[in-house]
Amino acid sequence: MCDEAGVVLRFLPPYSPDLNPIEEFFGELKAYIRKCWDEHEGFIRADFSSFLEECVTVVGGRVAIARVTSVVLGFLSTRRQSKYHSPGCLA
Repeated sequence: MCDEAGVVLRFLPPYSPDLNPIEEFFGELKAYIRKCWDEHEGFIRADFSSFLEECVTVVGGRVAIARVTSVVLGFLSTRRQSKYHSPGCLA
C-alpha cells in the first residue's frame, strides 16, 4: 500500500544517548544545578526561571553547544509566554 502511494519508508538506527549531544548537555546542566543549588537556594525560590536560564547559559558556553542552548532558551521563553505556566512549577 505504501509503495503504491509513493511513500518511502526510512528506518532510523537504534537510539543511543552517546550519539545525542543534548544528552551530554543535560548531563552537564544537571551536574551544574546540583553544584549550585545550596548556594543559590533563595534566588532559585524567588526566580527559578532566571536561575535556569543562567545555568543553561553557563553550561552552554562550557560545552560549546550553542544550538542546544538556543533551543532550550527558546523553550523557556515559550513557557514564559504561556498563560497556563505557573512560575513555581516546570511541569
